[in-house]
Amino acid sequence: KMSDHRHLPIVQTDKWGIKGHLTELQQQAYDHFRSVVREENLNIAKFRVESLENVSLRFLRARNFNVDNALQLLQECVDRKTSLNSSYWATKKPDECAHCNVEALKKWYPHAQFGYDKFNRPVLFEHSGAVDGNAIYQMTTLEHLINYHWYSMETELNAMFENAPCEAGADPIISTCVVIDLQGFNMHHTSSVVLDHVKAMVALDNCCYPEVLGKMLVINAPWLAG
Repeated sequence: KMSDHRHLPIVQTDKWGIKGHLTELQQQAYDHFRSVVREENLNIAKFRVESLENVSLRFLRARNFNVDNALQLLQECVDRKTSLNSSYWATKKPDECAHCNVEALKKWYPHAQFGYDKFNRPVLFEHSGAVDGNAIYQMTTLEHLINYHWYSMETELNAMFENAPCEAGADPIISTCVVIDLQGFNMHHTSSVVLDHVKAMVALDNCCYPEVLGKMLVINAPWLAG
């Protein structure tokens, strides 16, 4: 066990824990992780164009290069993807996953993908201030929304990573830029229906897609949002 890596200092830089910028302790943790991890688990967790090195470093960064904890997180990811059939939903159409007309759903749950930012990261947009939880759950259920989220991540985001501009020979950018528009946000958006939806999606992403969020921009935030 690599107990020396349980309390590594967290350095808040864009290069922390990234390939080519590892400290000696981080490199030792990575080498140990790769010596014991099951490659089939890495293949389940990674995006299609992502290297095994990059997905390993994502899970290590998510647990501050604590090897045991990173392995545990990876196993949780594999268990969740397997039990909830993420690969199956990745092959379906959006309407089949959401169990409703997704274009109609976007009226109450506005979201889209807008190309790439200057760092070649996919830009994902959500108008959270316009979300109507009651309307959403008249159209579908949380279970179906999770299936739709699998599709969004395993199919649409996978394709965006594959098609992202990239210099010849450079590693693909496995990172996103998320824009959250809070215009219209009010007490309605703190209801248990909305919060349960948010908590479920955040929990899924933290487990199955750690260290994918590169930048989050919050715009039009009212005083209520703090």
